Amino acid sequence: MRIAKLLVPLLFAVCAAWPALAARARAGDEDVIREARAKESVPSAVERDEPDVIRSAERLERSVLVAAVLERNPSIEAARQAWRAAVERPAQAAALDDPMVSYGLAPLSIGSAAVRFGQELEVAQPLPYRGKRRLRGSIAAAEAEGLLAGLGELRLELARRAAILHADYVLVHEALRINAEH
Repeated sequence: MRIAKLLVPLLFAVCAAWPALAARARAGDEDVIREARAKESVPSAVERDEPDVIRSAERLERSVLVAAVLERNPSIEAARQAWRAAVERPAQAAALDDPMVSYGLAPLSIGSAAVRFGQELEVAQPLPYRGKRRLRGSIAAAEAEGLLAGLGELRLELARRAAILHADYVLVHEALRINAEH
């Protein structure tokens, strides 16, 4: 009974603080949504009606082609956003699990003179073994580092493919020039 007297105020304190915690979480979500919408509203080079450096150039340079590919490829932005999300996970992974509150009632004890009123209140907080939370946070941080390395690898692979395509382009144009001369 003494435990119930201590847990009831704790339960009320958690219930009273819950709206403020939920509002703070929603405010964080709104910031993320606002940032994403602002990012979406920034037009790309094609949408900004900037001159197309690839089509307007007399001779296509490899560095211009590689820069245009890296700027316009949506896979890079998707990988960057995945990395940004992964950077936020270590703090979440290292946090304690949510506490659990349950209430049970014995319906046949209501209004019965033979038995006492039966109810049960339980508050539980899972506590992991020492070092497990830190380990989970380290794993999430390592995953974020892996995604960052994957982003760099993606950029290199796209640049490599663009350079190969540029070499093919130069080869075809030189062949056409030589054929036109003869």
